[in-house]
Amino acid sequence: MTKHLVGRRSIRRGAGVALVAGALVAAIATPAFAQNEPIDGNRRVGVGNQFVREGESIDTAVIAIDGDATVAGRTSKSVFVVKGDAVISGRVGGGVIVVNGNARISGRVDEDVVVLDGRAILTDGAVVRGDV
Repeated sequence: MTKHLVGRRSIRRGAGVALVAGALVAAIATPAFAQNEPIDGNRRVGVGNQFVREGESIDTAVIAIDGDATVAGRTSKSVFVVKGDAVISGRVGGGVIVVNGNARISGRVDEDVVVLDGRAILTDGAVVRGDV
């Protein structure tokens, strides 16, 4: 399932770091960055654990800094985690990017799963439509 192409891996790693950096800039620019509750309707951005509960559907990214992002419901965008784990049992419409943690996938991810300084763990029944 994992492809071992050194050149592509370096490009993907660079792209992953760029995506995480962009997500962090967007998160820091958010006035309610330190809140751990939904803001701007249904966005999940914050320091600490972030959740999309079973049966819940949101239209924005999930960003967790120094905590875990758990998606049991559905997000139409990506999941970004720094210093924590991404636990996906629901559906992610974008990709999953984790820095300094693990990605545990038992649900569906429509794009790539990128893990820097951690592991990607896919259980039986997990679906990733992009690269891991």
